[in-house]
Amino acid sequence: MRQKNHFIGSLSTMVTLVTALLLLIPATNVLACDWGSQGGADYVPQRRGIEQQQQQPQLSKRQPLTAAQAQQIVSQYVKPINPNLTIGKPNDAGAYFEINLLSKDGEIVQIIGIDKYTGRLEPLS
Repeated sequence: MRQKNHFIGSLSTMVTLVTALLLLIPATNVLACDWGSQGGADYVPQRRGIEQQQQQPQLSKRQPLTAAQAQQIVSQYVKPINPNLTIGKPNDAGAYFEINLLSKDGEIVQIIGIDKYTGRLEPLS
């Protein structure tokens, strides 16, 4: 009888835990990024600090970035994270520049888009 009571107690604890997880997991996904689509697909890393403050007057005049400026923005963002990546040449793609991040072997690891008017970085693939 004692084993049966212990089993029932363990089972009810497990059911309670699973129910709580099922109720809480959707709430954490919805609130994970505060706004935008679920899972953070709208999140784009932004540059912060002195470099951003120095570039702000140019961006407020709505002058488009040059290819060299776009390459510098990507370099300042990527090099602290992974210094082994090589930054490719900017490709003009209309309203933004495409820049390839290359491995030591020359393979494309990531393609980053940089908005010409805001300097916003966005992963393209």
